[in-house]
Amino acid sequence: MLTSSTRRRQEYLLISDFDLTLSHNDSGVVLSEMLGISDFRQRVAGLSDIHLVQQGGELAYLLLHDPEFRCVRKEHLIEVASEFV
Repeated sequence: MLTSSTRRRQEYLLISDFDLTLSHNDSGVVLSEMLGISDFRQRVAGLSDIHLVQQGGELAYLLLHDPEFRCVRKEHLIEVASEFV
């Protein structure tokens, strides 16, 4: 049984662009460019067309399921987030 003194602390990194109109670039586009993936908008459009994910969740889906996005590491997300600060 875990007590409060033995529980591990978990840290989370949250990146959100809320709406493309609120930022100069979309975080998914910036991350894709960093990785050399040029067809991010086409991938998002494809996911939206087949209603596979709710609008706005496309980047999260690609990070989990697209082989080209599996190389994304914490450092990449921090770098992308720094572009919006």
